[in-house]
Amino acid sequence: MKQLDLQDYSLGDFNVQLSGSAYIVTYTVTVRGTRAGQPLPGGQLRAMTVWQQVARNWVAIAHSVAPMAAAPVPTAPSK
Repeated sequence: MKQLDLQDYSLGDFNVQLSGSAYIVTYTVTVRGTRAGQPLPGGQLRAMTVWQQVARNWVAIAHSVAPMAAAPVPTAPSK
């Protein structure tokens, strides 16, 4: 984390679903910056965090981040 220079970020496309006693939150993340002097990978990431209430606090019990797959390029139907 000490080598991270975060210049800009955005969060969006939030979706919240209740699953039992936990909330599953999915969202997109876009970051711009460097780590150890090298640019961070570009593009959007898809993130998911699972939150569960423990006593009076909410605790993140799971978290995942993955690159968003590029949309497939449509091709003309073959004849």
